[in-house]
Amino acid sequence: MTFQHIILILALSLIFLAAVFQAIIRGRLRVKYALLWLCISILALLSPLLYDLCLYWHEVWAFPTPSVLLLIFAVISLALIGLQLTAAASEAWRERKNLAQHTALMERRLEALENTLPKND
Repeated sequence: MTFQHIILILALSLIFLAAVFQAIIRGRLRVKYALLWLCISILALLSPLLYDLCLYWHEVWAFPTPSVLLLIFAVISLALIGLQLTAAASEAWRERKNLAQHTALMERRLEALENTLPKND
């Protein structure tokens, strides 16, 4: 990896890290997601080192090119992000369902209470 590639990767990673920090500061990103994106930003900063590690693994495991290993890592990372977002969406759905049930029970109790009160007509 050339020095120009390393500088470009570091610059783009720092821009991405700054965008993540801005989203956190403005409150647009929840803490549990912020940690995920901060880890991704840090891994992006360390990617030149990961490339050297991929070169080593390329020789040891006989992959066609080091880029194949980077692609495998990228696919695994995207799969983990997708899994985390799916878990968050499932949790939000479960919370909405519980909230709707709780609201329905409260409405029923309120109607029962209203029916027991004397009518002032």
